[in-house]
Amino acid sequence: MNFGEQMANTGPLMILAIAMSVVSLAVAIVLFVKFRAATRPFSVVQSGEATAAELLQAVLQTAERAEKSIEQLDSRFADHVGKSRSFLTLNGLVRYDAFDNVAGKQSFSLCLLNADRDGVLITYLASKGATRSYAVPVNRGKATRELSEEEERALSGAVSAEAELVST
Repeated sequence: MNFGEQMANTGPLMILAIAMSVVSLAVAIVLFVKFRAATRPFSVVQSGEATAAELLQAVLQTAERAEKSIEQLDSRFADHVGKSRSFLTLNGLVRYDAFDNVAGKQSFSLCLLNADRDGVLITYLASKGATRSYAVPVNRGKATRELSEEEERALSGAVSAEAELVST
């Protein structure tokens, strides 16, 4: 597999990694702001401006806000996990020369699956005189019709991507 094919196979994963990095940065900023707000009452202790009862009340209010925030985050996280099962996160790509009169591996079979291994297998065949493309539905990792060798390899690549995601 040459460098271009490797990049084509890892492109969606790189986009996912970048998106997750951006989300992680946003979460870190939110947590930093919340941490500063939670530690603010303790600065009053150091200055000696508040009584113990006032400080305890401030800490309890901060804890209650944090608990509500955590409950909301748990609920939102569960919603996102449920929705993410439908994302087309598994992929397999096979480039090849479908015809003798065309070089450069301009034909391809691309399989895109979600976490339930449902999705589509797209094949594009290029020749000098014409091009053809078609899609095959995939249900639970099985195509709805017999596949060519290249299509089988694309489907296997997407299903093995699931195994890689589970094992890491």
